[in-house]
Amino acid sequence: MQYQQLDEVVDGVAERMRKIGHYAPATLTQFLQLSHLTEKLENSNNSQGYTKELLADHESIVMFYVATSPSLPKNTRTWARAIT
Repeated sequence: MQYQQLDEVVDGVAERMRKIGHYAPATLTQFLQLSHLTEKLENSNNSQGYTKELLADHESIVMFYVATSPSLPKNTRTWARAIT
């Protein structure tokens, strides 16, 4: 069931990309070239390590969004800096 939900989301994003004149990445190599996240595991290979990696990735995504979205309210940028 989760696979189907993810498939629908990914398909929707790909369709929107095509509508604005771009091709959706189709290979893992292309996705990795477009991502600012890494596939490198820096923490322990256990549940705590994975949780730390997941949290770091989420923080990275928030910081990237804040840095590239000048229309965000000022207090959002302050909050994002505070969590890092």
